[in-house]
Amino acid sequence: MKGWLASLPGAWIEGCPESVFDSARAAYASPGRFYHTWDHVLDCVDKLRTMPCETPRTVFLALVFHDAVYVAGRPDNEALSAELALRTLRDATPLPPAELAEVERIILATRSHVPERGATHNLRVALDIDMSILGAPADRYDVYARDVRREYCPAVVTEAQFAAGRGDFLAKLLGPAPIFATEEGVALWEAPARANIARELEKIGSRPIAASQRPG
Repeated sequence: MKGWLASLPGAWIEGCPESVFDSARAAYASPGRFYHTWDHVLDCVDKLRTMPCETPRTVFLALVFHDAVYVAGRPDNEALSAELALRTLRDATPLPPAELAEVERIILATRSHVPERGATHNLRVALDIDMSILGAPADRYDVYARDVRREYCPAVVTEAQFAAGRGDFLAKLLGPAPIFATEEGVALWEAPARANIARELEKIGSRPIAASQRPG
């Protein structure tokens, strides 16, 4: 952990002791995870290095905690992750209330991955980074898709139910609106994401399923 923290821009961790990140990493060690692991956080943080945003520390902290609580199929993972982030940061850091509130907003927005009208650039950057796996090289995308399936099957749904829910989630992404919310995200990931999604849909087929069971 010390080596990773030392590799980050100092402004990202200003005011945040190592205990903050120890707490986050411990949360990601909960059972049942295959994709939503600490490695996902590391990948997100690495991408943040190249994405311009207004206040990088805010986005960084939101990404660190955005999947801290994750149980496949639960509708309140993001709310519980935001709650953990706020409790940890309030107890251990001098971050101002406005910054804590934006960390919370960003984490909560990762439930739908759709920025509300008037959303900050910080929030849009965080959502694009979280969704960037969709635009990964095909082999990396296939590992992601496999690991999400492992989180849901058979613990939450059957293989057939997963295929239906996953297909519904992916098909909605291929609508007319861009998948990504920033110019940088569109330029980097939009075209390969659409190709990956179309390829996965062709593999699995789909039919609609309840929103609470859509694996993404």
